[in-house]
Formats: sequence, structure tokens, C-alpha cells
Amino acid sequence: MDWPSRSSPIPWRWCFFATGIKNSGDTIPNCPPLPRSLSRELRRRCGFEPFLRDNDAFAWGSHYAVARPYTTNGLNQYIAATGGPSFAYDLNGNLTGDGVHAYTYDIENRLVMATGGGAGAVLDYDPLGRLWARGDSYCGGPETCGDRTLNSE
Repeated sequence: MDWPSRSSPIPWRWCFFATGIKNSGDTIPNCPPLPRSLSRELRRRCGFEPFLRDNDAFAWGSHYAVARPYTTNGLNQYIAATGGPSFAYDLNGNLTGDGVHAYTYDIENRLVMATGGGAGAVLDYDPLGRLWARGDSYCGGPETCGDRTLNSE
């Protein structure tokens, strides 16, 4: 309950549309019950009918068949691929090899090196665990991803 002013001894109740917009404020005896008044007022004032609204204009209504040439385990790791690479994982669940590339991780499970396929990359992280720099065989040296000072982001 709310009091509209100090001089009014009659408590008020605010009525709201279903959208959360305040409809009116009236004394309790004059304000109709909320559930009935909400739908009636919305239809009368705005032509709004919440039960008939439909937002399927952008919904995908089709389907297509997908042939997946691999199987996964309960950890969502690839364990076998038909005619494809064989995958290897470490005890922490990190991918360590895919038949062509080898991956190395630090003690915090962050990728620090990738080699194979004629290319390689080394990744460095700042003390907060953000990627700081990388070096790879394509650019011929280190490439800074962020500045050396810690930003106050």
C-alpha cells in the first residue's frame, strides 16, 4: 500500500500493465483486481494480446542431414574419426595431438605451444592469465597482443 499524500487517509494501490508500465494509481476500492484489469486494459488501450504474440519470424523451420565422421566420449572429446586423424589427450583432458599438430599446455591448462604442419606458435600470458604475446613461424618473431603494463580494465 502507498499513501499519495500526508493529507489523504485513504491508501492507494498502483495498477500496472503486464509490460511493467504504471497504468494508474487509485484508491483500493476503485482499482479493479489486477489480473482481470491487466489483460482488459492492455487490449483496450494498445490492442495488445500477450497470449497471441508470436516471434517466430526469425525461427529456423527447416532441417538438414549431417554426416558426422567422428565419435565423442562423455567429456565431449573426439575419440575416433572415420578416415581422419587420431586424437590424443593428456590427463587433464587437453588435446595434445591430432595426428598432424602437437599441443603443449602449462600447469594452469593454458595452451603455450603448438607445432606441426610446417608451422608453430608460442603463447605467453601475463600474471593475470591474459594472453600477452605470441610468436609464430609465420610472422618470424614475437607479436605483442597487449601492452606490458597491466591496464586497469
